[in-house]
Amino acid sequence: SDPSLFSASDRLSKKTLMPLLKVFAKKLFRTFSHIYFGHWSHVLSIDMAAAYTTIFAICFRVCVDFKLVD
Repeated sequence: SDPSLFSASDRLSKKTLMPLLKVFAKKLFRTFSHIYFGHWSHVLSIDMAAAYTTIFAICFRVCVDFKLVD
């Protein structure tokens, strides 16, 4: 990569990245919950229940495996 575009100081370390990912995971779960409780009838009407639950299961597994949720 070109150092003039991405300097070494711009790189995220695990120490700085993990808190950001935890906030992202928290907001993602909040969004999933909102869709499930507020818009589930619409998800069913467009026949997306299977896709929704699959995406949720994958996201949940990643969050658990990488300890993004407490």
